[in-house]
Amino acid sequence: MRPSPVSNLTAFVVGILLLFATAAPPTAILAHEGQHHAIAAPTGTGPHGPNLGSDAAAATPASSMGGMAMDDDAPVWPATFGGRVLTWLGKWHVAVVHFPIALFIVVAVVEASARVFRKPEWAGSDRLLVALAALSTVAAAILGWLAMGLDMPKDDFVHRTHRLLGTALAVLAIAVWWAKERAFAKRTPRSLSG
Repeated sequence: MRPSPVSNLTAFVVGILLLFATAAPPTAILAHEGQHHAIAAPTGTGPHGPNLGSDAAAATPASSMGGMAMDDDAPVWPATFGGRVLTWLGKWHVAVVHFPIALFIVVAVVEASARVFRKPEWAGSDRLLVALAALSTVAAAILGWLAMGLDMPKDDFVHRTHRLLGTALAVLAIAVWWAKERAFAKRTPRSLSG
C-alpha cells in the first residue's frame, strides 16, 4: 500500500514542527553567550528581576563583579515593536544556518552516488533539495544581517568578513540552483506539443 500525498505532507509538517520545537530558543542562546538584553531596567534590578541583596550590588563597579554588571555599551532591545520583531528574527540565524549546510551535503552525496552507480535519474531527483538549500541559504543570510544589525561600518574585521562571506554564499547558492535547473532542462526531452 502506497502512502497518500496527504500523509506525506502531514509527516513533513510534523517533522518540521519537531525540529523547531527542539531548537534552542533565542533567550537560551543569549544566556549561553553571556549577553543580557533588558528594556531599561530600574535601579536595583537585573536582567532576571530584582536583586536579592541590597542596592549596594547595583552600585558596585563591574570590575569587582567579574564583568557581569550591565554597562552603557550593553545591547538593549529596540523600543519599537517592529525593531523587536526584527531583533527576534535575527536570533534565529544560528538555527536556520544549519539547514542549507545539511541540504547541500545531501545533494553532494546524491550527485556523487548518481555518478558512481551510473544512475543519471538520481541526479535529477535532487532538484527540490537544491532549491530548498538555495532558499534557506538566502534566509540564513537575511537573518544573519538582522542578527548583526544593518550598521556594517561598525563591524570589526571578523564580523564584516563573516557577513560578506555569508552574503556571497547566498548568491553562490542561487547560482548553483540556476545551474542545476539549466542542466536539468538540457537533459530533459522537450514535449511534442512544443
